[in-house]
Amino acid sequence: MENIYLDNASSVPCEKWVLERFCSLASEYFANQESLSFHGRKSAAAVKTAEEKIFQLLTNNDISHGGGILSGNTGSSVLSACVHGIGSFLHGAVVTTEAEHPALLAALKRTSALYHFPLLYCPIQEDGKLDMDFLKDILKKEKVSLAAFHHIQSETGCMQDLAAIRDVLDEYSPSTLFLADTVQSAGKYPLLWNDARLDFAFVSGQKIGCPGGSCLLYRKEHHKKLQFLRSKSHLPGRCVPAVILLLSEVLSEMMPEMENRLLKMAKLKQLLLDGLKKKNISFRETIPAANASNYILHFLTTPFQGAILTRMLALDGISTAPGSACESESGEPSRTLQCMKIKKEELYNALRISFWHNNTEKEISAFVDALALRVRKY
Repeated sequence: MENIYLDNASSVPCEKWVLERFCSLASEYFANQESLSFHGRKSAAAVKTAEEKIFQLLTNNDISHGGGILSGNTGSSVLSACVHGIGSFLHGAVVTTEAEHPALLAALKRTSALYHFPLLYCPIQEDGKLDMDFLKDILKKEKVSLAAFHHIQSETGCMQDLAAIRDVLDEYSPSTLFLADTVQSAGKYPLLWNDARLDFAFVSGQKIGCPGGSCLLYRKEHHKKLQFLRSKSHLPGRCVPAVILLLSEVLSEMMPEMENRLLKMAKLKQLLLDGLKKKNISFRETIPAANASNYILHFLTTPFQGAILTRMLALDGISTAPGSACESESGEPSRTLQCMKIKKEELYNALRISFWHNNTEKEISAFVDALALRVRKY
């Protein structure tokens, strides 16, 4: 059996043309874009053009009218820098959930301790969706400066309705800023920059087939407050020019294919579910299909532990995940599943399958056969 990669929510493999293009760009734009030299200015001009293109592709807005962008090497570093920068000018509480990505939660906790703003948690419901009534109550009772929520949850794939969250913010706390963790959705789904009037959003190259690179997108009114992050605080670290140039090219190729790729992911997901049913494997989807990203399938594997199944499948050359890669070695049960009130005895019994456009129906069928065999031998 050929190796099968179904852990694309962690990191997407680079296609051959992407790696070849990276080498080409890196050989031409090698200079530090912050240098005043001839080559530095050349890199800076190219990076500026690429950043403007990334902003336009993801938001459907011209950057000169709609906002700004800050680039870094990894999604976590850019997200952390953003939270640090925002925290310096907040005058109220931050509301988030305990189901956020560990990098976002850690950044919020660090910044809360540094700038002394309250950190409030809104529950998520058993279907993975944000408890909107609870959010309304928080906004009525507290002065909330920032709402920070995921668009697509990195473990379960649950999609939050960002436009509906914006409607609640408008009604109960119009001055609250809206940060959306769009790392799992940027380039795969519409960003809803205009519909949800996001203040901050993100894209990560490693989630869409680039070797690196990440960007914070923000609205124009926040530019003066965030521009110091690179110039004074050196946050995030300076991004390699070729990585950002490549990110703009990959997005340029992806965006026109968005709908077709979503249809393919849905087809692969259904093929997998139908295959499990035929094999009499009664794993249940953690998130209702209507709430879930087409790119992620998460199910409960009771009575089998997801981590053990992942290791067994690895022996067959198949990559899956028991949950978020960032917490895979913690030894603790999933925070997200605990938030969803999954039974205690099932907290370790989960598996995440995540797709990319280069996955094939043949691979999905082979995965189902391998999983069925491993379940029998468990």
